Amino acid sequence: MENMLMFMTLTKFVVCRMKRQPLAKFLAGKENDHIIHNYKTKGERLIFTKYKKIATKFIVITIPWVTLVLLLHYFKAVIPTILMNFLLKQY
Repeated sequence: MENMLMFMTLTKFVVCRMKRQPLAKFLAGKENDHIIHNYKTKGERLIFTKYKKIATKFIVITIPWVTLVLLLHYFKAVIPTILMNFLLKQY
């Protein structure tokens, strides 16, 4: 399982390296979308600011939940070992 994860990560790095020119063009084109002065009407600016608020809320909510899930996953493997060692020391 760990080898599969490493292989997938390495494959993603290789693909990104091979496709770096198209990705650079894409990101350069998307960079202009994040400047508020490019939106002319008040409605466009309102939509842009609402989108930014939604994206910020998503990040603020997602990161703590992911951290909690990772910690629970880690402790799921660690706690039985700690309990076993604790019980063995009592006897």
